[in-house]
Amino acid sequence: MRAILRLAVISLVIACPAAARDVSIQHESARNALVAHLQAGQQALKAGRYEEAVREYEKVIRLDPSLVEARANLGLGYHMLGQYERAVAQFEKALQASPALLSANLFVGIDYLKLGLSAKALPMLNRALRQDPSNLEAHRALAACYTAQDNYRGATRQFRMMSSLETDREQAWYELGQNYLILAKPLGSLMARLYQSSAFADRLAGDLFAERYLWADALIKYNQALERAPTQQGLNASLGTALLHLGKMEQAETAFRVELSRDPYNEQALLGLAEFYLAKEETLEAVESIAKIWVSFPPFLRQQPDFPSVKIEPGTADRLVIDLETAPPAPARDFVLAGLYRTAGRDEKALEKWANFEQRLQGWKGNPVDRQEQATARHFCEVHQYATCAKQLELQKDLDSPGDLVLGRALFAVGQYERAADAFAAGLASEKGNAEAVYWLIRTYMRLADACFSRLMERFPDSWRAHQVRGDIQILRTVYKQAVKEYEAAARLRPEEPEIHEALGEAYLLDQAWERAKAELSEALQLDQTRARSLYLLGRVYLGEHEEQKSIPYFEAALRYDPGLEEAHAGLGQAYVRIGDDARAVPQLKQAMVLDYYGDLHHLLYVAYSRLGELALAQEALARSQELRRKSAAAHQARVAEAMEVIQE
Repeated sequence: MRAILRLAVISLVIACPAAARDVSIQHESARNALVAHLQAGQQALKAGRYEEAVREYEKVIRLDPSLVEARANLGLGYHMLGQYERAVAQFEKALQASPALLSANLFVGIDYLKLGLSAKALPMLNRALRQDPSNLEAHRALAACYTAQDNYRGATRQFRMMSSLETDREQAWYELGQNYLILAKPLGSLMARLYQSSAFADRLAGDLFAERYLWADALIKYNQALERAPTQQGLNASLGTALLHLGKMEQAETAFRVELSRDPYNEQALLGLAEFYLAKEETLEAVESIAKIWVSFPPFLRQQPDFPSVKIEPGTADRLVIDLETAPPAPARDFVLAGLYRTAGRDEKALEKWANFEQRLQGWKGNPVDRQEQATARHFCEVHQYATCAKQLELQKDLDSPGDLVLGRALFAVGQYERAADAFAAGLASEKGNAEAVYWLIRTYMRLADACFSRLMERFPDSWRAHQVRGDIQILRTVYKQAVKEYEAAARLRPEEPEIHEALGEAYLLDQAWERAKAELSEALQLDQTRARSLYLLGRVYLGEHEEQKSIPYFEAALRYDPGLEEAHAGLGQAYVRIGDDARAVPQLKQAMVLDYYGDLHHLLYVAYSRLGELALAQEALARSQELRRKSAAAHQARVAEAMEVIQE
């Protein structure tokens, strides 16, 4: 965004002196003043002194309101100051005189978006793209516009177009991955806000915990989901996987068998049973379970390179290998042997067995079609013949929302994530309140993002973007010092990138290295003073140091540039409560409630309402805070119990 702003400044300001020469002004002194103000405004805008630029261009407009380029520059100055309503007014006036002014169309569209007016932004951004079809910022803004209107298929198309236009493939993979995460974020907020009492909301939370190996937290969420929807497909398999990693073997086996009693082909449950059998040193039973996956959908096994994920000692793995080597050759046997050899530290043999498995897999052509069931596409999904199911459903026109979801799940299973995302987005468009569509669309966007980041790190392993991605991964794992090392490596390669300094500052903040966090975040803002997240994080630093008065201007500035930044609303609300400004705290806290996992924000709201004399609202906030704290405390106790079990072992 910073680059396109610089280009816009240059493209607009260079026109102004030429325009000034054509102005018919009777008095030479007035003409000289006009030129002087134009030049001063141009210099201030290019130098990033936006308040000064605004003052100069306002003087120009007072002298000659017909100067279109000067009015557009005035709008750009307001935009850079986060004064979007004033910016829109100036851009609109400029466009009335010159509808083809590209930068004015682009920025008025962006500013309408900032103001939450996506319907007004849409025609402006489309006009900008008609003028310049390769404009990446116009595509980005149009994607945000579609997202605001819940048109996720349209947003995805814009992001893919951006990736195809980007000539730097390293940048293209990184930005596409980030853009998929951008699409997932409002869906996550939607899930938390509207469907927090649904099984799919609990299941999504469980999935996210499981991906971070927080199995105790995942277990709690899966159990909560099962209380709401005991027969939901796949849920017992996820529960069993969490139990397996917590060492609760018998409970895990029960969960897997419950899943298989409803869906005998469930790959996750069959894989979990195989791991359960290996933990009990029953290799033939493990192979038999994997063989069932091979019969129904063997490509699933290619996605399990870390099998077995349960803890097996190398010596135990060696004994199991001896038992299994005498078994008849079969793809399932090779798959299990590859995992056991890898666990035993015998990597060459593991690669050999995996190569044997891959060779068998390449020869797999799919299951023969049941001719008696050809007319029933969903039958193929029920028996996990996903490719045939998807092919048949894609031939049908005007699928309803349930049909779109079945198609999406089939495409998801075969790894066709882009097409799966389109199917889930179509299902959500057909039925706005469908929590299942939201769940699957979030999961699919996250898979797409992971694929982009994996491609980036495979092709550009030593690039600054690869270091940045590795840093992001360490942040998710809460290994902040390792994240710092990765971000520092990225900063050495690209010291001029504000987002790297922002990421490094956040890592220092999370590690409570306040002064280093300040230095990096200040550097990010020196490079780009409009970065809302850097402003928010700097506010967090001062809040962490209990300097509430210093934090408030940063939170306010962050919200000026990004009014939808929920974290900044939370920080500002917390700062207001601390200084006793409860009337201002309440609206800020209410806009951040979707973030409240531990109940802290609701407790602050309780304090603010109590001091304002709103006792009924205070009690309501307190009750919700206590409920959230009970849930988070249960998760904490489960983690402690898990840790104690590991210590005792």
